[in-house]
Amino acid sequence: MTAAAAALGGTYEVRPLGAATPSDAVILVTPRSAAAAAADNVRLLGLVATADAGPWPQTWHAVLPLAAPAAMLAHAVAAAFADLDAAAERARLARDLSELNAIGIRLSAESNPRFLLEAILSKAREITSSDAGSLYIVEERGESPYLRFALAQNDSVAVPFRAATLPLTDESIAGHVALSGRLINLADAYAPPPDSPFTINSWFDEQTGYRTKS
Repeated sequence: MTAAAAALGGTYEVRPLGAATPSDAVILVTPRSAAAAAADNVRLLGLVATADAGPWPQTWHAVLPLAAPAAMLAHAVAAAFADLDAAAERARLARDLSELNAIGIRLSAESNPRFLLEAILSKAREITSSDAGSLYIVEERGESPYLRFALAQNDSVAVPFRAATLPLTDESIAGHVALSGRLINLADAYAPPPDSPFTINSWFDEQTGYRTKS
């Protein structure tokens, strides 16, 4: 166990069993070591002698030879941490879905359109951890549908509301999303990919000094 811990010391923070467990942890155990409690934020890796035939506890995430090479051990630990990350992401998505279902139920009973829009945008910003957000509505009055700027929220800068409309085309990011139905996440909010059909309108940022980030 000491050799295994030493092999990981250059890459991971190594603590003795019984020390305070961090938010996410991979614990190395043997059949004879003190029992380590399995938890949602913990993965147990069992190190066993080649002659040992098991059975091994079902709480173990993986079983490796006691004399496993450093590369094998490092790979197993990395896989265990990746599994923790995946589990955390599944839990986050489940919470988000639950929140969306709850807000959908509340919204179905709400008759005030303005409150509906405020609630939708607020929840979208909460889920995405966004400082600001805006909401457009597709209007289909007349011959050509268009986008109506309905609402803006910004926790950093006061945003005076100004009614505005946009053509429903691919030339704006809002129009492109509305037409394609696809989510867009730009690495740089000011620099869309060269082949993008839309451009970024930075007028608000230039006027207020606000910095839009993805």
